Amino acid sequence: MSRLGLKLGCLAVAIVIWIQMASTATSEQAARLPLRVEGLREGSTIVGSPLPRDVQVRLRGSKLRLLANRWLQRSAGEIVVDLSERPAGRPFTVTLTPADVRSELAVTEIIDPQRLAIRIDGQVERFLAVSLSTVGSLSAGYGYLVPPRAEPESVLVTGPARYFPDHAQVRTAPLELTHLEGSGRRTLRLLPPESHLRMSTHEVQVVYGVGLLAERTVVGVPVRATGVEAGLEAGLSPQHVDVTVRGVADSLRVLTAARLGVAVAVGGLAPGLHLLPGEVVAPPWVTVIGLAPAQFRVVVGVAGEGAVSGGAPHD
Repeated sequence: MSRLGLKLGCLAVAIVIWIQMASTATSEQAARLPLRVEGLREGSTIVGSPLPRDVQVRLRGSKLRLLANRWLQRSAGEIVVDLSERPAGRPFTVTLTPADVRSELAVTEIIDPQRLAIRIDGQVERFLAVSLSTVGSLSAGYGYLVPPRAEPESVLVTGPARYFPDHAQVRTAPLELTHLEGSGRRTLRLLPPESHLRMSTHEVQVVYGVGLLAERTVVGVPVRATGVEAGLEAGLSPQHVDVTVRGVADSLRVLTAARLGVAVAVGGLAPGLHLLPGEVVAPPWVTVIGLAPAQFRVVVGVAGEGAVSGGAPHD
C-alpha cells in the first residue's frame, strides 16, 4: 500500500509541475473560431452571402489554454465583422485582420478565409400561394367528390427581395393520385421557390374526397336564351331538356335539375328562325356527357310585335 501511495503522490506532483509549466510556456496553434456578424440594420439581411461558419486562425498563448481549446472544445474566441457602416444593395469584400478577433490569446495570422464576400439586402415578407403538385391519375372508375386542395392555401415566405422569382409560388411534394381512396387528409412537404427563402411552415394538409363514378340523366333542365339585344325578344323550343352527366355516385344522387342549366347564345342574330346549339352550365364536379336535344329552335323578333311565341326566359 505504501508503494502505491508513493506512486500516486509522484503522479500528482508530476501533473502539478506539468500544469505549471504548460501555463507559463508559450506556444502557437491553428484553431477555428466561430464567425459572428453585428451591426446589421433592422429590416436587412445577409442571407445568400457565402459566409463560413468559422475562420481558421493562428493563436499564440499558453500551452495549457491552447490544449483546452483543442481537446476540451473550449472556444478560444470569435471573429466579429461589423456591418453598421456598410451600404446595402451591392456586394463588397471584407478583409479579415487580427483586429477582428476577440480572444484572450494573441492572434498572429488569419489563415482561411482571409476575405469575405458579403451583400446586404432588404428583407421582405410575402404570402405566396401553395401550388399542389400531383403525379399519376385516379384509379379507373373513380372521380373526385372533393378535388384535392392544400390547407393553408398560402404561406408566409421571408428573405432577400432579389431571390423572389416572378409569379413566385410554393410547391408541394408530389401527391400520388393513384393511391387516393375515400375521403381524408395527407401531409405533404413544402418546397421553397429558392433555397435562400424561409417559409413560416414546412408542411401542409391536403384535403380530398374520392368515390366511384356513375352516370345519370337529369330530366327537365331549364333552357335560357343569353345575349338578347335591346329591342328584340327570343323564343326557344324546347324550353326543358334532358342532360346526361358523369360524376361521383354520392353526389349524383342529390343532383337536381335546378343545379343545371342550358344556355343558348342569341346575341347578334337578326329577326327570324334559327337552329342553335346549347351549352350546359353544371357544377365543376360533374362531366357533361350528352344533351337531348342538342340543338334548339330559336325565333328572334322585335319586342312587342307578338311575332315570337313560346318565349323562354332570357338574359
